[in-house]
Amino acid sequence: LLCTAWLGVNIFANLPEPPPWDFGAYYFYGTAAKLGVDFYQPLQSVPLPFSTAPNQDFVNEIVKVGFPYPPPSMFLFWPLSYLPYAQAYLLWSVLNLIALFLAIAVLNRSIFKSETAQTPLLLPVIVALLWPPVATSFSYAQSNSLILLFLALAYSFRRSPISGVWIGLGAIVKPWVVLMLLYHMTAKRWGAIIAA
Repeated sequence: LLCTAWLGVNIFANLPEPPPWDFGAYYFYGTAAKLGVDFYQPLQSVPLPFSTAPNQDFVNEIVKVGFPYPPPSMFLFWPLSYLPYAQAYLLWSVLNLIALFLAIAVLNRSIFKSETAQTPLLLPVIVALLWPPVATSFSYAQSNSLILLFLALAYSFRRSPISGVWIGLGAIVKPWVVLMLLYHMTAKRWGAIIAA
């Protein structure tokens, strides 16, 4: 509970000026889609959501480059642009926190199959929240918790074609997730590969 509260305090501390990396980039891309701009081109015509000018790295890596993700992933970012920047950041952070808890619960249930053998969820939650990469991911408002949830669900359904659906959804956000299909290829689970 203390770890979650600490993470919540950090999220709320960023509300007056949410981080430009990575959430600001997601919101910026979503704004480009909302305005009907070709988001795979340089985006100098799209208004920036920040109250102060971003640093030159943001301009060089985001504004002058365009959208670096597969087209379907825009469906994650585009809706955010309909909310004010700070509210969109809060919604995104809460959704990622929920995704993290769900991923831990799914993995806990998948690894410890028997109801009586399940470890208390409190321990893995505390470990996850105290692990520095998780804190860093939340401080930048990245999409890693969402990817973890997709991977956890793919693992949970690993003997079913549904696993491929979760891998496919993860690959929409981060294309490297498609490498998880190698497991299904070696196991000759063609249904999961087709489903992805």
